[in-house]
Amino acid sequence: MSIANLTQAYEETRRLAIAGSSVASGDFRLKKLIAPLELAGAKAPVFAKVALAIQAVVDSTEKTAAAALLDLTTLLSAVLYTQGSTGIAGTLAPIESIDLGLSTTQTSARALKLLLEALGSTGSGRLEIIKDALERKLFHDLRLIRPALRAIDDGYPEIADLIATKVLPSYGKAIVSDLRAGFDAKAKSAGHARRLRLMHQLDPLAARELVEQTLAEGSKELKVAAIECLGESDADLDYLIEQSTARAKDVRAAALAAMVRAPRRNTKSLQTLLKALAGDDVEMLWQIVSKHRIAEVDDAVIAQLRAQVERLYTEKDAKKIEMGIVQAQHLALAMKGRTDAQSGELLLQLFAQAPKLAKLKGPVSGVDFNECIAFCMSLASNPVKQHLADQALHASGGAFRAAVQAAHAIYTPAQFFDAFHPLLESVKDKKRANPLDRATTLEAVLLGEYWSAPGESYFRDPQTRQSQSHDPRWLDLAVKLERQRLACALLTPNHAAAGAFLTKLVTESKTLGKAAWERNDAWQSMEALAKANYPVATELLTRVISESNEKTDDWYLRICVQNVLPYLPASAVPTLEALIPKLPPKLADVLVETISHLKPKSE
Repeated sequence: MSIANLTQAYEETRRLAIAGSSVASGDFRLKKLIAPLELAGAKAPVFAKVALAIQAVVDSTEKTAAAALLDLTTLLSAVLYTQGSTGIAGTLAPIESIDLGLSTTQTSARALKLLLEALGSTGSGRLEIIKDALERKLFHDLRLIRPALRAIDDGYPEIADLIATKVLPSYGKAIVSDLRAGFDAKAKSAGHARRLRLMHQLDPLAARELVEQTLAEGSKELKVAAIECLGESDADLDYLIEQSTARAKDVRAAALAAMVRAPRRNTKSLQTLLKALAGDDVEMLWQIVSKHRIAEVDDAVIAQLRAQVERLYTEKDAKKIEMGIVQAQHLALAMKGRTDAQSGELLLQLFAQAPKLAKLKGPVSGVDFNECIAFCMSLASNPVKQHLADQALHASGGAFRAAVQAAHAIYTPAQFFDAFHPLLESVKDKKRANPLDRATTLEAVLLGEYWSAPGESYFRDPQTRQSQSHDPRWLDLAVKLERQRLACALLTPNHAAAGAFLTKLVTESKTLGKAAWERNDAWQSMEALAKANYPVATELLTRVISESNEKTDDWYLRICVQNVLPYLPASAVPTLEALIPKLPPKLADVLVETISHLKPKSE
């Protein structure tokens, strides 16, 4: 009971400290604690001392109240500290936990703030921040797990898909319970479909019940996702075979894809796949077939492609020719990435028939099919690539593009320069941007940009680039022809002409403070100079930052600054720190965060 009185007295002193010592004199709540503490003082003198200290506060004046209250608080804190205890009664047992399976890190508060804003808000620029955080492995911070889980429902599909495919899988089974808690089989949103696929990816056995529940009573949108998770048993295969003939195209596509990915298959499921390849459903199958090698399917693709091309030569109906070419394209694309002798032989035979195929006219013509064959050859075995590369200067359109890519992969740097540099020198208008222009195509290959299959969007995928060095003469040529993007990509340290060229582009730019698409070239040039350790980069960036204000403090400016800053030398830190007090808050945060990583270099 005496300890309870001490605790109550301590709470009252805290109240008075907040209210102000001027109201402590005569406080009735403290006054009523004096008597019980004096009584306890007969057995333990310390309680009597507390009672006297309380009496001093009660009897204090406005001038002495503060000191009396401080003395009482100090005494109570000391007594309660000695009387405290830790732990609870009972048997110790380990706390249940799940290993994330990755090394955790501690993200700085400033970087965490930017990332949390990107994950929990809307608007432009968020995707770039999240991608940057992913590259820097900031998501290994435990504080970001739940924000990342919530982002699976982001209204911007590209962000939600990135989180679901690149971020959340790194946490492993530890997040399955959270995914399950937020899952609703009857919902129609894409976020719940992502949850189901992710749960199946992380823990197929645990997700099985939810998959079956979704198939039985889920929404149409989630049933498609559930179908994609099947294929583990004979019962699954029977269900997939049944759904492969569904009227809904997305259901058929999901069922066929699941059969291709399935770790097991039977005669009936294999026959179903072969039948789909022979029909219109090959349009939905070629991508998944090109990624998962099945011997029987591979053989069927080659046989059907041969037969389809022969039918094209004898067909007279224009509509059927067009449909046949599309069918042949999909079958050819199903061989994408194959390096076996059988597929290589067929590609070379079809490539030799290019003049004959080019005579097939229509909205989708034989020329389109020839470009598709060339694209597949650029990803085939080295002998096939070599044959295509040797024909590059005689090719046109998409076939030329594929041939240059093959040459870039198979030739030595010197051979590639000797073969193709005249194309770049022949360009008179350096601002032309037609993707089918030969010089622009050549430049794109040097930049590491590759095209996908015909009919798909242009893309830049680091995983498909060849790790090939460039002949140094390309940089000299890029400066001579004033090809800014190429000069940026190939810039090396201490190249006086290239450094002067890019510096001039930045200093003469009138668009650094305008809309993002108008100032991209100048920022690219500045970033290239910083990466190649040109001292002028610090001066250029300092100038741009110092001229910024609330109107120019947009997301694109912050992204550009964030891309350049990490490549600056430690000697730039004092100059950058001097700018921080004058900057808009969000831009200042970017500088402070990045400078914290630059500082260790100088120590």
